[in-house]
Amino acid sequence: MTTVGQVSTLLLIISFLAGSLKAQSTSGWERYTTAWVVRSTQYGGKPTSLTLLPKSLKRPKSGVRLVIPKKNMLVQHDNESRYIKMYLINSSSDTILVDRADATVIGISTEVFADGEWKIFQTITGSSCGNSYWKMTMQPKNFLYIELENKTKGPLKALYRVRLKTANLDVISNATTIYLTPELLRLAGTTPPAISL
Repeated sequence: MTTVGQVSTLLLIISFLAGSLKAQSTSGWERYTTAWVVRSTQYGGKPTSLTLLPKSLKRPKSGVRLVIPKKNMLVQHDNESRYIKMYLINSSSDTILVDRADATVIGISTEVFADGEWKIFQTITGSSCGNSYWKMTMQPKNFLYIELENKTKGPLKALYRVRLKTANLDVISNATTIYLTPELLRLAGTTPPAISL
């Protein structure tokens, strides 16, 4: 048998939870991204010879580059998730180490151009499992195909780029455009809180 006090307490808890859920920002998860090394492509989720780099991409002559295609940069999977295609290209004569967490590349952040300067926009979530972290060896004249989650939508067009910064690498992609809400654009320049899943 339920007492009036128990019902009142339950209604108070439900009211509080409903109110706190409404207060949550809809832009929270859009401030995080994940850079997936996709295994289900023709590249098999591993470094691939530059001879197989899509012809539409301009092949860098030297150095390490992060390239977003100028055309057909978006891919949408069957589950309706959208991703930005990227290619980490090692045109150097050195073997490089790519920091990984399971099937993702770590050290990724994104930036948008706002108020006349590039500002931090998204970061990656970390992994709460120490066994997730490892280093991938990438030989010279190879590339790695990456798909970066694209969770943003909105009416405002913004210049956007990706940065890969680790102890071994500091590479900034070419700029492209994405669409944002005014709320998300206002958050540019503020670092999202660090979280791990």
